[in-house]
Parts: sequence; structure tokens; C-alpha cells
Amino acid sequence: WVGVTAENVDKVENLPAGTYSILLTDANNCAHDTYSQEIKGPVGKLALSESIVDNKCYGENVAQIEINVSGGTAPYRYLWTGAGIPSDKINDQNQYSLYNGESYKVTVIDDLNCTLEKVFTLDKREELLVATSSKDVLCYNDRTGELHATVSGGTGSLSYEWKLDGGTYSTTTLDVAQLYAGKYIFTVKDDAGCEIVKEETIDQPAELEASLPSDFALCGGVDD
Repeated sequence: WVGVTAENVDKVENLPAGTYSILLTDANNCAHDTYSQEIKGPVGKLALSESIVDNKCYGENVAQIEINVSGGTAPYRYLWTGAGIPSDKINDQNQYSLYNGESYKVTVIDDLNCTLEKVFTLDKREELLVATSSKDVLCYNDRTGELHATVSGGTGSLSYEWKLDGGTYSTTTLDVAQLYAGKYIFTVKDDAGCEIVKEETIDQPAELEASLPSDFALCGGVDD
């Protein structure tokens, strides 16, 4: 054998990657043919790097995980597990349309059946919760209407605004009083850009009207 310490054996095991040759000789030590064989091995240890895009808002499923594999022996195979991965996508290199706050595991298998596993956990987004209510005005065209809002959740700090639909009035106060009748739009946003819009309508009673009959008279024969 050339490249390994072994003589007069027809099989050598547990060899690292490389090229090996065997010289065949007969009983008279006459050399005959030489055969060479390359044993392939991995180009370094299996490794992977990832690029993750998280969901921006609660309830979305647009997150993605893309991976790049190096080392080992190509080609590579992939096996993914995790919520929402369709059965026809579990062997894809990259994953898309993933869920908020879930964990996903990939197993990479190279051509020599060497494996590498890694788990990715996506960011969990808190649900942005909004509740609104209104109070109608007491009399026609007066300013006794009210608006109320409560907000919670979301990512980071929240900004909000009440605005009169089709008008110029707006305020960044959650609870508002002394309002005229009309439709008001409430908008809340968090630091991630998630947004919820609600509508509230302040109603008013019909205008109070009075009229006198045409034959009405205070005194007989006198019209007014």
C-alpha cells in the first residue's frame, strides 16, 4: 500500500480522506499493476448561518428563516419541524410564512450522512388591544358627547389619536368630553408600526321644533 502503513493485506479500514494506491506483486516479488483510489471526506465541519425576518405584528405569519450551509460534503438535505410548515416544504432549505413566537428546528444532512441540528425561536409579538365607547349628546346641536378608549399590548410605546371624520378636530387624549355629534376615528400605533383603527359615532336627538296652527288666535277676531 502507498499512503498508509500496511503490507500484504487486501483491506485497510478507518482511513482519513485522501488518495491511496496499492501495488500488486507476485510470489517472486515481481511488480504488476498499481491501482489508486480517492477517499472523499468533508471540507471542514458542518456549519450553518441564518438570516431571520420576524413577524412585525401579532397574528401575522410572514416570518422567514433562510440558512446557508458550509463544510461537510455536499449535496445537503434538510428536515424542518415546527408549527405551520406544510408537509411538502419540510425538506426545503429555507422556510417562509412562519408563525409568531414559535420555535423551528432544522436538521442538515450531508452526502456522508453527517448531521447538524439547530433550533430557531421567532420573536413573540404582544397583541395590540383596543376598546372604544361613546356617549351621545343630550340635546340637538349641543356639546355633551363623549369618547373613551383603552389600549394595551403591542410593541414598545403606543401613540393614538381621535379625529372627526371629514373635519379638522383631533386630539391625542384617550377620553374626550364636550363633543358635538359626528363620526370619530380612533387610531393607535405601536413602535413596530402595527395599527388598529376603530370608529365611534356620537348621535344626537332630532331638533326640537314647534309650530302654530294657521287658525290660531289669542283673542277672538285678533290674529296676534
